Amino acid sequence: EQCLQSYPEQAAELKPLLQTALVVKKASAIQPRAEFKAKARYQFRSALQEVASRGSRPFFGWLPRWATVVTIVLVLLLAGGGTVAAASNSMPDSPLYPVKLATE
Repeated sequence: EQCLQSYPEQAAELKPLLQTALVVKKASAIQPRAEFKAKARYQFRSALQEVASRGSRPFFGWLPRWATVVTIVLVLLLAGGGTVAAASNSMPDSPLYPVKLATE
């Protein structure tokens, strides 16, 4: 009320803002019950233990490590072979021409 009396020309704009501020101030004073806090803490810790007990699985966890290595090597060989094949017909002004020179 004091603010509205101090600024009567902005009272229409200030009144809803001041009411909102009062509601927020009252809401911030609300505290959860001790039972609720204890239950929430128990649920949180249970969820953490469940996640920890499952453990983390690697991205390719179902593949043996050697299969992952073989797959990566094959992809690199195919990419390199494709680059060499594409460079075989390149001309001197082509970006792949240095690859052609290196493979000749």
